[in-house]
Amino acid sequence: MNNQSKSVKISSVILKTSTGFEYYNYDDIIRFEADRNYTIVHTSVNTRPSRAMCNLAEIQRCFPYERYYRCHKSHIINLNYVRKLYTVDHKLLMEDNSQVPVSDICLKEIKKMSNPGYKAFT
Repeated sequence: MNNQSKSVKISSVILKTSTGFEYYNYDDIIRFEADRNYTIVHTSVNTRPSRAMCNLAEIQRCFPYERYYRCHKSHIINLNYVRKLYTVDHKLLMEDNSQVPVSDICLKEIKKMSNPGYKAFT
């Protein structure tokens, strides 16, 4: 018998909602939006967002860091769904046509992520 452990890739998460539990595929989640002590989940498969019974800090702790990015105190985005960065307005246009605010610090980080040769001129 082979005792080598195999790595298992987790592709979904379960979040508690007011009506029970909902399963989300990581690839389908566009963004998370803070709503006081709750989190609004926007996905590519549901036209209507869901409300998870946890805050944004809890979401941030349990999602893959390389795919999701907290661009603002009230938003975590899936980097795969970013369509455009508005540097003047400090906003991101997402694939679902929503616009998400970006903090000053995160704006610089997003520029660096999108262009490894980018250098800020001060």
